[in-house]
Amino acid sequence: MGKYKLDLLPLELLWKKYLRRFAVDHWYRFIKQRLHWTLPALSTPHQCERWSEKHAITNLAIMAV
Repeated sequence: MGKYKLDLLPLELLWKKYLRRFAVDHWYRFIKQRLHWTLPALSTPHQCERWSEKHAITNLAIMAV
């Protein structure tokens, strides 16, 4: 193994980290697909924020009907 020591994490800690990663990955999948983040050519963080807010509000309005 050379000079690096391999420390194994407890299974409970690994499971918690996996669940966190799973939630984050699905969140990004949702915002890319449902909020259409890949469609517009937005150049500033402000434009991205406005796009996301408008799409979220629109989706909520459509789902409420």
